[in-house]
Amino acid sequence: MFFDEWHVLVVDDEPDVLDLTKLVMRDFEVDSVPIRVHTASSKAEALELIKSEFTDARGDTKLAVAFIDVVMETDSAGLELCHALRYELNNTTTQLYIRTGQPGVAPEREVIDKYDINGYFTKVEATEDKLYTLVKSGVRQYLWMAYSTMMHMAMHGIVLSSLQSPEALQGMMQESMSEFAAHRSPDGRLVQTLWIGDEMFMSVNEDEDTARKRRDRLMQLETTPLSPEGDKYGLDAETNEVIFYIAETPLNPAGHFIGETYMIPSNPYLWLATVYQFRSVIALWNAAKQRQSTGINL
Repeated sequence: MFFDEWHVLVVDDEPDVLDLTKLVMRDFEVDSVPIRVHTASSKAEALELIKSEFTDARGDTKLAVAFIDVVMETDSAGLELCHALRYELNNTTTQLYIRTGQPGVAPEREVIDKYDINGYFTKVEATEDKLYTLVKSGVRQYLWMAYSTMMHMAMHGIVLSSLQSPEALQGMMQESMSEFAAHRSPDGRLVQTLWIGDEMFMSVNEDEDTARKRRDRLMQLETTPLSPEGDKYGLDAETNEVIFYIAETPLNPAGHFIGETYMIPSNPYLWLATVYQFRSVIALWNAAKQRQSTGINL
């Protein structure tokens, strides 16, 4: 939800290849979010760009896809770049595609077996349709990997904090979502709120009165089902806002998560994953409240 553009890197020592690739990709979009193409003409230039522009202090990367030539300043510069990304920068989410004009220098099977790349093709095969397919599938895979990694890391801290107290859980959620908003939005002002019943459990960049008015307005939107349990969502495409309805269960109250979104995913299961994450938060909060009321300490 929180990506306003997809970053794609093209690494090749032929200026004409870089210019043509940028031209071909100029209007590419994935899930209504545009592609932004970056270029580098050597392994060293690409590494510097990746470190300075796409990698944060935590090691997370905003680089979704990279197309890398094999033969540049050396016969194996592209492969060395792939190795550096995976094993020196510990980048496991960027989708790496080898694009070579000299397949005999780096045979496909050997490259696939030795390097952790996602695809291999020759420059002769690099048609506009081929690039479109690889960009689209690569971004989608990157999104799932980045989103899943983020959620697993966040849930670890959330579970631990819930064992302390309901207040600790709220604090952890507030900190986690604020950090995520600052990291994923251009100005750090991404609005997000989580409601449990009629209580605002967590808010990022919005006071309760404003958040309540936003929630009441978005609750008038038509909704789309997400699960048999009754989870659903409403989308305001004009204002880029989305509201998720988290269904009530026999053990937990209903909830709402509201946020701003740049994308309309072709696969709604990405949004269902968001709902399940916040359903887990509600369950943990409910359990922490019950332990607190009964004086049970873990």
